[in-house]
Amino acid sequence: MSGGYFGYVQHNIYEAADDVGYVIEKRRNQFEKSTIDKFKQTEEALRKAAKMIKMVDYLMKGDYGEESFLKQWKEAGLDK
Repeated sequence: MSGGYFGYVQHNIYEAADDVGYVIEKRRNQFEKSTIDKFKQTEEALRKAAKMIKMVDYLMKGDYGEESFLKQWKEAGLDK
């Protein structure tokens, strides 16, 4: 699949999610539990956003047809 319609921005979003995950894993003792919980929410939202933009990217570049796009979206649990 080629992608690239949005300049592969999803890679930057995944990298940001990884960075937040690093903070959660390595620096959790520096923050309150409620703050770490917000970091976890942020990491989850970033990963979801990266999946979403990747799928839209594939649709826009013609790697997915609309039917496949909707099926993949649902299978990835992005309707939640």
